[in-house]
Amino acid sequence: MAGRIFGIIPAAGRSRRMGCDKQLIDVGGRPMLANVIEAMIAGGVTDVYVVTWREVFDALPDDVRLQVAFVENNDPATEMIDSIRMARMAFPEDVDETDAVAVCPGDLPAIAGEDVRACVDAFVANRDRIVVASSGGKRGHPIIIPAGLMTPACFAAYDKGLNMITRMYADRVLEVNVHGGATMDVDTPADLRALRETNEGRLMSEQIHVTAFFRAKSDKIEALKAVLSELAPPSRAEPGCIEYAFYQDTDDPTKIVAIETWKDMGAINKHLTLPHFQRAAAKLEGLVEAMPDIYKLRKII
Repeated sequence: MAGRIFGIIPAAGRSRRMGCDKQLIDVGGRPMLANVIEAMIAGGVTDVYVVTWREVFDALPDDVRLQVAFVENNDPATEMIDSIRMARMAFPEDVDETDAVAVCPGDLPAIAGEDVRACVDAFVANRDRIVVASSGGKRGHPIIIPAGLMTPACFAAYDKGLNMITRMYADRVLEVNVHGGATMDVDTPADLRALRETNEGRLMSEQIHVTAFFRAKSDKIEALKAVLSELAPPSRAEPGCIEYAFYQDTDDPTKIVAIETWKDMGAINKHLTLPHFQRAAAKLEGLVEAMPDIYKLRKII
């Protein structure tokens, strides 16, 4: 199948300047690396390959680990380009020049799914270009490169990094303006303090709260509850889901309300495409008086 966008998250660095394994530092209630993984998935990257060492990968939440491919790199002497090369060599054999590679380091925890989505959409519309996220005139990540242009990086002798590829094909670079999180890499304790002071509030403000109001047919209340009971567990396991619950009115049992919280709009959009949601949506007809009223809300005060 052609036209895929494979993701690579190099996260094998030993965090010497941080003084601890920064991949697992809590940012917004999740490990730093988990935030990046979730943003890549919510942003529409086809398959995500995470390059790190075993201890870090095993410490990630189960719902995150199950969403990605693990590429083990325990060598502290390697550079980022080495991790990228290792992930590229783990790709399926049928990768061809119509595919692409999206790279985002694991130390950009403030990147949002909508940032990745903007870059993915730009690449899909311009598949011969190299798409680079930028903010305030500064380039960041992800960088999306046509698979055919990644060939030099597949050789061990190549040690120039992805910036060399963007310089070699400067006329094909397309910058996409996104939030500042795409350029806020965290290397030191000072970087982490700055992130927490300036960006965690933005991360919270990007959360989307969803309410959906169902009115069950009087003889279909239990059938509707059964459908929603099947929908809830896999929805809660999605990387971008923070809360997913259903409530029944104490006076009128035909009234059921869904209350959801999602990391960002990209996570909601991803949720709507998944098989468990599609199956549940298809079963609603005949169980409810009308399709539910749905509100997508962002906190303002």
